[in-house]
Amino acid sequence: MDTAEISYEAALSTYKDMLNQTPVTVGVTKAQLESASRALDQARLAYDSARASLDIAKDSTLPASAELSRLQYEQALSAYESAARQLLYSRTTAPCDGVVTSVNVKVNEPFSPSAPAVTISSSQSMTATLAVTDAYIDFIKVGDSVTAQTSEGNIPGIITEISPEPNPVTGLYSIKVELPNTENLLKAGMTARIAIVTSRSEDTWVLPLGAVNYDSEGSYVYIIDEDNTAHRLNVTTGIYNTEYIEILSGMEPGMTVITSGHPMLADGIGVIISQ
Repeated sequence: MDTAEISYEAALSTYKDMLNQTPVTVGVTKAQLESASRALDQARLAYDSARASLDIAKDSTLPASAELSRLQYEQALSAYESAARQLLYSRTTAPCDGVVTSVNVKVNEPFSPSAPAVTISSSQSMTATLAVTDAYIDFIKVGDSVTAQTSEGNIPGIITEISPEPNPVTGLYSIKVELPNTENLLKAGMTARIAIVTSRSEDTWVLPLGAVNYDSEGSYVYIIDEDNTAHRLNVTTGIYNTEYIEILSGMEPGMTVITSGHPMLADGIGVIISQ
């Protein structure tokens, strides 16, 4: 813009000087005057173009300012969302209603992430923790139904959590079971015996768990013939629980099995059946 303005002023000065010269030099001055006029026109065009460019440059700062404002807004929004996320991380929400029985953290003091920060006792449901061996862990999954045998009776429950790794000291897998407590029968610290169904078998033969014996040859039972004589009978067993064991093979319908008092038995010994 400055260069165009100077060129224009120089051309205009030259043009005025030529107009003020004497008539003697009119013939020569006319050609010079025409050249100066053309230079003046060119300088005016350059000046007008530069002025227009300057105006455009000034006007173009408006979109640039808008773009800058938009970038500043996006940066501020990102900073706000990041701060909001950090705020959420600092807030702890109880998973259920209940009464706070212990607080294990203090303000401005470090704490272990593995230790519970707050203990809540809920009257609506209780959580039982148990441990199982690797022999059963593959047969148990979250959502399985269980039965808790307590001093208040049998209470149905559901497995809610299974540890993916065993305890490094005991080698056992930790399992958590949720038990309903709508009647407030369960109290914190109570013990229970948890029955978990790991497998099922339909239409099968079963015997009391104590009726089956084991030795180096395998599993067997004692049966009684018509003469009340005990005979050893090898059998193949299947799944079992705390009361019964499945018999897969070795027995036939109608056999009488000795279920108790057999530690002193031997094949061929006579027995007395007590009702």
